[in-house]
Amino acid sequence: METTIEEVYEYVSKDITLLEQVPDEILEIILNKLIENNLCNKEEVLDILMNRTNLN
Repeated sequence: METTIEEVYEYVSKDITLLEQVPDEILEIILNKLIENNLCNKEEVLDILMNRTNLN
């Protein structure tokens, strides 16, 4: 079963740390939606991206 970006967005918007587990190709779309909807700020996005690079 395919998961839509909207479903992933709904899921991660409840706990922003879950974004660290989202595949790169949809991360940007979801981050943009979160910022547009004021569910996270740019500093939080930078933290998430930094954590992702540290994990790899």
